[in-house]
Amino acid sequence: MKVLITIFRRSLFVKFTFSFILVGLVPIAVMGYLAMNMITSQAQQYTMNNLNQMIINLSDNAEKKFTEFNTISKLMYTNNDLYEQLYQSLTMDSDYQGYDHSVAVNDYLKTLMSTNPYIQNAFFVNRYTNELYTQSRNTLRFESNQFLWRKWSRAFDESPKHIHFIPTHPETYYAGSNSSVFTFGRQFMNKAISFNQNPVAMGTLFFDVDLKAFENLFSEIQLNDGETVNIVDAEGFIIYSSNHDHNGKQVNEKIANSNDSDVLVLEQEIAGTDFKLMGAFQKHELYSSLIVIQQWTSFIVAGCILFLIMLAVIFSKRLSRPIREVIRQMAKAESGNLDLHVPVHSIDEVGQLARSFNRMADRLSQFINVAYLAEIKQKQAELNALKSQIRPHYLYNTLEVIRMSAITNDDRPVADMIHSLSQQMEYVLDYGENLVSIGEELEHVHHYFKLIRIRTDDMIQLEVEGLDQIESSWQILKMSIQPLVENAVQHGIWPLSGKGRICIEFQLLDRRHLSIRIIDDGIGMREDKLFEVLSSLKEDTAPHLRKHVGLKNVHDRLKSLFGEESGLVIESRLNIGTSVQFTLPLSEGGN
Repeated sequence: MKVLITIFRRSLFVKFTFSFILVGLVPIAVMGYLAMNMITSQAQQYTMNNLNQMIINLSDNAEKKFTEFNTISKLMYTNNDLYEQLYQSLTMDSDYQGYDHSVAVNDYLKTLMSTNPYIQNAFFVNRYTNELYTQSRNTLRFESNQFLWRKWSRAFDESPKHIHFIPTHPETYYAGSNSSVFTFGRQFMNKAISFNQNPVAMGTLFFDVDLKAFENLFSEIQLNDGETVNIVDAEGFIIYSSNHDHNGKQVNEKIANSNDSDVLVLEQEIAGTDFKLMGAFQKHELYSSLIVIQQWTSFIVAGCILFLIMLAVIFSKRLSRPIREVIRQMAKAESGNLDLHVPVHSIDEVGQLARSFNRMADRLSQFINVAYLAEIKQKQAELNALKSQIRPHYLYNTLEVIRMSAITNDDRPVADMIHSLSQQMEYVLDYGENLVSIGEELEHVHHYFKLIRIRTDDMIQLEVEGLDQIESSWQILKMSIQPLVENAVQHGIWPLSGKGRICIEFQLLDRRHLSIRIIDDGIGMREDKLFEVLSSLKEDTAPHLRKHVGLKNVHDRLKSLFGEESGLVIESRLNIGTSVQFTLPLSEGGN
C-alpha cells in the first residue's frame, strides 16, 4: 500500500490517469446505474400493466361465462311454458292415469342442454319423490348412487334462491368415465308462493359443464412452466386452473398470501360471483428480458470504462512524456552539462514549457559565460588593488621619514601635522569594510581637527555630545561624519574669519534609531542656496558635473545601505548656522 501511495505522489502519469478515470468513471457509472434502473422500472411496469390487463380481461370473460350459465339455470323461470310443464309434472299425482312425469322433465333437460354445447349432463331431482331424471351427451351407464346432489342439498337449503357451483370433480356417477366437469345447481321454486315468505323448493336442477368452456378462455394466454391462472371460490378452493392437476385443490398458502418472493400474484374479483381470478407468475420468467437488458447495459458500461482507461493511459503518456524529457534534461543540467535541447512537438502548455526550458538553458549558459568573464575581471581588479596598495605604503613610509626629520630638527608641530595626515591617509585609503565603529570614525575626525586647530590657532572648536547614550563599538558608515565636519569648516566657519564652533551630537531615538547631527555656528545659507543644495542631493547627475560632492556622496551611500529615511536632512539660516542630520536604524544589540 505504501508503495502505491509513493508511486501516486511521485508520478504525474499515475495522478493524471487516476484523475481521468475517476472523473469519467463516476458519471458513466451513475448514468449506467440510473439508465438500468429506469429501463428496469419501465419494463417491470409495462409487464405489470400487461398482466393486470390480461387478468382483467380473463375476469370479464369468466364473468360472461358464469352469467351465461346463470341465465341458462333460470330458463325454467323465464320460459313460462317450461315452468308450467315442470310445475304440472311435479305437482300432478303420480297415480294420475295416463300421465308420464318424466316426459316434461326430460324435455326440459334436453332443451337446457341444447342451449350450450359445453353442457355435458343435466339432472333434475324431484324434491317430493326424490326421483332423479338425467340426460347426457355420452352413452355411458349412469350410476345414481354416486350422484353428488345429496352432499350439496344442505347448501341448497341454506340459500334456496341462489345458483350454486360445485367445483371441478370427476364424473364418478357414470361408469367408466375419466372426464372432469364442474356443476351448476339451482332450486326449482314454486312461484305461486312469495319469495319473501318461506320458499318452497319443488326440485333441484344440476347440469355439468365441460372444462373446455374455460379452456377456450385461457387458451389465448401463454404461460411458462410453473405459472398458473386459477378461478378460486370464497373458501380458497380452485374451481378451475390452467393446470388441471390443481382443480378442486386448496390454493397454495404462499401464493395466497403473496409471501413467495419469486412468484408474482395478481388477483381480480369476478363480478356477480363470490369467485376471483388469481394468477401466479414466475418473476424470473417475466423479467428474463430485463436480465438480458441489464447484461447488455453492464457490457456497454464496462466497454465505456475500458475505453476510458485506454484514453487515460494514452493521453497521460502523451502529457507526461515531454515532461519526463524535461526532467531528464534538468538532471543533466544539475551535473553541469548545459548543452541541452528538449524537442518541441506541440504548441500547447507542455510545448511552451519545453520552449521555455530551452530558452532558460541558453540564457543560463550565457549568464555563466558572463559570470566567468566577470570573475576573471574581478581577479584582475583584485590584482590591480594589490598593486595600488604598494603606492600608499610607499607614501606612508615617506611621510614617516619626513616626520622623523622634523622631530630631529625639534619642529614638533610639523611632526604632529605629518602624523595626523598619515593617520588620515591610512584611514581613507584602507579598502576594507564599509562600516566602522563610532569610535574609529570619531578618531579620524579628531586627526582631521588637529590639522585644523594648528592651521587656525585654535580658532575653531570641536565638541561631541551624547556619547553617554551610545556605545563606541556601534557600527556606522565609514567616512560619514568627517566629510560633514569638513564641509562645516570649509563652508560655514572659515568665511567668518573668526572663531567658530562645530558640535557632533548623538541622540538615541525611541531605542530603535540613532540620530547624528553636525551643527556649526557659521555664516549659514540663504534660502536659494539651501534649495540648490537640497536639489543637488536629489538629482542623479554625472560625477564630473556634480556640485557639493561630499554631501552627495555621503547622502547616496547612506540611502544605499540603510534606506531612503537615512539620507541627509539639511537645515540652515543665514548668519546663524547650519545643521546636517542623518538617522541610522538600530538592530538588536545596538548595531
